[in-house]
Amino acid sequence: MKMSVPMVNKEENGVSSESFTFTLNGNSSADSVTPSEVNHVPPEMMFKISKKIAQLTKVIYSLNTRNDDLEQELVATKTGYEEKIRALASENQIPNGETDGPKKNRSKTPEVGDPETKKELRRAKHIMKQLEAKMKAMQEEQDKPKASEVGKTVVPDKQIKQLSKDKHDLSKKVDRLEIQNEQLRLERNQIKKELDMTSKEKSAIQLELSANRVQVSYNKATGVASSGESRAKSVPNATKSKEDEEFTKDLITKLEVLSKEKIELSRQLQERKMFQQQQRQLLEQRKKEVEQAQRFQTQVMRSNQDGNNTNDKNNNHQDMLLKVRREKVTLQTALDESKNKHERDVKLLQEERRKLSQELEQIKVKHTAELERIQYEQRDKANALQAQLKLRAKELEQIQSGHAQSLISWEDRYKKVDKDLSETKEQANKLQAKMGQTSDAVLKAEDLCKSMEKERDEYRRKCQEIQSKMDLLSRSGKTKALEGDNDKVKHLEKALEEALAERQEILEAAGLEIDQQKTIALETEQKMMDDFEWKLREIEGEYRQKMKDMEKNIEARVIAAQGDFERKKDAEFVRLSINLRREMEEQMKSERTSLRSTLDTKSATDMEESLRKCRYEKDREIRTIQRNFEEERNRLNREKRSLQRRIDEIPNEITKATKDLQAQSDAAIHEERRKNTKMLEKAQDDYDKLKDDLNGQMMRMRAEYDEKIDDLQTRVDNANSNRYSSMFQMKEEVETEFCDRMEQLRSMYKAEIDNLNEKLEEEKNRAKRQEDALQSTIRKQKEEIDELNAYYTHNETEYEAKVNDLLTRLQEQTALAQKLQQELDEYEWYEDEDDDGNVTSDRPVSAKAQVSRPSSTKPLDQNRIKSKSSQAVNQTETALAASSGLAASTLVPHIPPRKDRDEESRFKEDAQSYTYE
Repeated sequence: MKMSVPMVNKEENGVSSESFTFTLNGNSSADSVTPSEVNHVPPEMMFKISKKIAQLTKVIYSLNTRNDDLEQELVATKTGYEEKIRALASENQIPNGETDGPKKNRSKTPEVGDPETKKELRRAKHIMKQLEAKMKAMQEEQDKPKASEVGKTVVPDKQIKQLSKDKHDLSKKVDRLEIQNEQLRLERNQIKKELDMTSKEKSAIQLELSANRVQVSYNKATGVASSGESRAKSVPNATKSKEDEEFTKDLITKLEVLSKEKIELSRQLQERKMFQQQQRQLLEQRKKEVEQAQRFQTQVMRSNQDGNNTNDKNNNHQDMLLKVRREKVTLQTALDESKNKHERDVKLLQEERRKLSQELEQIKVKHTAELERIQYEQRDKANALQAQLKLRAKELEQIQSGHAQSLISWEDRYKKVDKDLSETKEQANKLQAKMGQTSDAVLKAEDLCKSMEKERDEYRRKCQEIQSKMDLLSRSGKTKALEGDNDKVKHLEKALEEALAERQEILEAAGLEIDQQKTIALETEQKMMDDFEWKLREIEGEYRQKMKDMEKNIEARVIAAQGDFERKKDAEFVRLSINLRREMEEQMKSERTSLRSTLDTKSATDMEESLRKCRYEKDREIRTIQRNFEEERNRLNREKRSLQRRIDEIPNEITKATKDLQAQSDAAIHEERRKNTKMLEKAQDDYDKLKDDLNGQMMRMRAEYDEKIDDLQTRVDNANSNRYSSMFQMKEEVETEFCDRMEQLRSMYKAEIDNLNEKLEEEKNRAKRQEDALQSTIRKQKEEIDELNAYYTHNETEYEAKVNDLLTRLQEQTALAQKLQQELDEYEWYEDEDDDGNVTSDRPVSAKAQVSRPSSTKPLDQNRIKSKSSQAVNQTETALAASSGLAASTLVPHIPPRKDRDEESRFKEDAQSYTYE
């Protein structure tokens, strides 16, 4: 037995729905299913599964309606022949030990290693036991007397109606589960989109980190260039220290922004975790509901099989009882037409008995074949539905495992990013500390230069004073005094020259020391920045390689675990299918042998017992025919009225069902439209909010940078004219930096707005698809309602034909009863002698009815002829009862035949010696 189940294969450019075939005779599945393939379930597959479930529900509904029709026919023809069935059941009973064997065989089930399958098998055993107990109780109720049976004939009907109602509820529940599965698929797609958004956010964070690295390198380059220009243009050291302080402040602010973004990302990750947990709980609840629906479906299928078996058996009983009744009518007409041809008619009846037995054997073979075919079909459908439900459960488990793995990978990646940020922050702190040390050294060098400049100015002032004194002396004209003081002037000039030479040496030494300190500070700063960049690149490469290795290891483990799981499941499924098939074959063999043996023994015993019983029962049956006729006529009238009431109620039920379906579909459409409008409003609000936030950020950043530009402008105005060129260059650099940053922000915000627009369009498309799906379901429901209307109109015509047939049969039975009553009235009385020779005027059993005719002269051998005719009737009854051994064996137990047959042989000899008048 092969079964095709739709599966999914992932291709390079998209998702395509395919199918694979697995067999129940030991072969493994044709294709293997990976978790990535299960995560992408296309809507075509969902549509096929829903279509298959709808077809199965239609089949179940048709079987229910068929069961209802058969039960109604059974009740319509059952009450007229209950007394005959009781008579056969009271004398033909099978011992209880023979019926326990098949039940024990049926109760055996193969052991399964999975605890869930064990639980399901235990539940199935319990349900089978309950159904067997119900069938046993129904058989016992049929075996009880008529007084107790009349009040309990409604119980099987109620049970069958309850089962049909449960089936209808289960079909509705399957439809609801289908809708819930569609919602789950949409939620899964939404989760996938959110994961894509998180990946995009991660890429944006990486881009921002790379931009920050570029900014650091750019600042480093600008710092080096400005230091070179300061040496070339002799920029003061105070401005250089201020620029270093601003650079450190910018780094600290950027690190703070990164830390805030990291906190925000961790919060979003926690929210995503909570959402994933909620989705996992919802998936578990849906899985439990699907399993419960599967169990209910198996119960309904088994109850349907049992109901079909009982209906077929009851139909066989009805057919056999109808045949018996027809044979009775033919025998009565044969007795009226010609009594001289009685022996020849007996021979003809024996030939007919043989023919009927052959026909009954053929009917029995056809019935068993049809029953096996129906059982196999129902079993195939149940297996297909069970396999589909298991496949859905497996898909849900794989989706959950994929979500869990993705969450774990995201957590690991965020932890790595957090660690990298902490390391970069520590390195930035170290760099800040080293830069502070270099700035202290530069300040010390500047203080030393300032002190040396003060000494230089003081020496210059002294030289100017001496020069002024010399000018005064030269202008006074006191040459004599000057000649006298010539030695002193020379001495002072010599001292001044020495002081100037010493001052020049001190200035040169101070300049060299200042340049040396500056070069050392620049070299140390450059070396630290190079080391920092190299270390950062090395850490990034190591972590990137670790991530690649971890992904490869995880993929290899997942593939290995998936292969092991598939092999275990295939082996277990093959073992279960082999055990089930072996058990079913053994059970069918045992039932076939038991039925054959009971049929043979029953046909042998019924042939002997019916000859003896019918001789004594025909008189009593003729007396009860009239009473049964009245009861049957009343019952048929009641059934006719009840059927008419039901036929009148069918249009109301159809209108009510259509109104309910229309109301449900309208409510679902209204709810979907309301959800769609809410989602559109929410998306628009988010879009407006994001737009306002971005505009506010742009305004704030523009104001901040305007303030910075004004500050820089004031600094440039307050500085010396010699520094105008350098300040203008710094302003241009800051403006270019600001423009580049603004361009980056514009592109990033534009990308976010585009993403939001795409998300909004996807939400609109999804809502449109949901609306189309709901409209298609409404169309399907309308088609089903039209089919139901056609079905009920067809049933109405059939019921009318059946009512007309029953009325014609009732008229025929009334005519037959009147004819029998006339024949009974025409019978004459007689007097018989007992063993002592006394004359008795007792009438036969058939002549004890109240009649208005007086007794006439005695016919000589009329009673004997009557007994002989009853014997012939009994023979025909025996033949028919022997042919119906299979049906009677299912209702009544078996009694072994009697050993003494002397009485029957004596009756046969007497019948042969009798003659007709």
